[in-house]
Amino acid sequence: MMPSSHHRPPLPDTAARERALLDFDTTLLVEAGAGSGKTALMAGRVALMLAHDIPARDIVAITEPSRICTRRGGDPLKGMDGRAQSG
Repeated sequence: MMPSSHHRPPLPDTAARERALLDFDTTLLVEAGAGSGKTALMAGRVALMLAHDIPARDIVAITEPSRICTRRGGDPLKGMDGRAQSG
């Protein structure tokens, strides 16, 4: 007989994901592997920020397609031309 409810074990980074969703006073850089939920996390964070009356003009969310990262060799400090970015 199968149990009536199926619960997945918590992810090892559950606390970090929760902080990324709910800590609105922090600027984030999210780095994780393909399919790990980065885009969903960012969309959820933006939705929660808007729900907490943070003006849309105060929110910036930028994603980078994996093909760009691959083209650069995965180095987030290099631009499309391969030179280091200052900032």
